Amino acid sequence: MPTDDTLEVKKNSIDVSHKLLNQIIKLPNIDYKYVSINDWKNQKFDPIEIGKNLVILPTKDYENKFRNKKKIYLEPGLAFGTGHHPTTKMCIEELEKRIHINDTILDVGCGSGILMIAAQVLGASKSYGIDIDDDAINSAKNNIKNAGYENDTFLAKTKLSETNFPKKFDLVMANIASKVLIEISSELISLLSKKSTLIISGILGDKINDVIKSFELSGGKVINTRSIDSWHVSIIKRGF
Repeated sequence: MPTDDTLEVKKNSIDVSHKLLNQIIKLPNIDYKYVSINDWKNQKFDPIEIGKNLVILPTKDYENKFRNKKKIYLEPGLAFGTGHHPTTKMCIEELEKRIHINDTILDVGCGSGILMIAAQVLGASKSYGIDIDDDAINSAKNNIKNAGYENDTFLAKTKLSETNFPKKFDLVMANIASKVLIEISSELISLLSKKSTLIISGILGDKINDVIKSFELSGGKVINTRSIDSWHVSIIKRGF
């Protein structure tokens, strides 16, 4: 969380929610630690192997260790998405299973750009990404540039309803909060053709029921849902 005027309000909200949840299930204590912006931007992580053929690497120092893997080099910066979190991991796994060579991709809430880079590594022709956060767009731009996909990707700081991107995509991904998924479910379904696939995640616990209901009412057909540590990913097709 940024150390601005809203910090104490946010901390209090987290503490209250933690106490309420603690009445239902025993949770560990919350520890707060100040981290400078410079340290946060330059955080490092160990290599992460995902799916059958992918590995996420912080630097090229590990290149020789993973000769037979398709590599994603990433500096998360201030944005969400390194592959550690279950939702990012599951999205990449599902992407690897379902992408086809020369597919066009849209990532809604692109964060660090990790899903867009993964799509390009796996053979997408073009990847588009949107986010409403400045740090996310800057991080994604930097990571995409370092990965060498500047000419094949398009980024915009905007809401989904305000993009001037293509009207249909072969594969759409949205790893964002349940509330937002529900709000834009109709818009996401409208981006699909009969053969397109939608991958959604960012859904925790029982919220999956509300999310699935919203997409089904919007004309989607949920063909698969799986979970890691109470986080869910769902695969959706256009239902008509």
